[in-house]
Amino acid sequence: MTKKELRAAMKKRNLSLSSEERDAASERIFGRVERLPGFSAARCAAFFCALPDEPQTGAALARWSAAKRIVVPLSLIHISEPTRPY
Repeated sequence: MTKKELRAAMKKRNLSLSSEERDAASERIFGRVERLPGFSAARCAAFFCALPDEPQTGAALARWSAAKRIVVPLSLIHISEPTRPY
């Protein structure tokens, strides 16, 4: 199986999960992250804002934002007006 085929298969599988299954899987993933010594010691963490077929990051971001500086990438691909600081 090629990398492209594997990604397509995983996307299909992830989209077939119910919202409850996806939330539970996301909690398992981020629970493991929380137990990593490097993450525990970090003052700053980089994350992504999840698409529907990805692990849901919202709960983890909310939980960790009180204790860590959280950074996320900014994509300008779909922004039609100039960006402005918030």
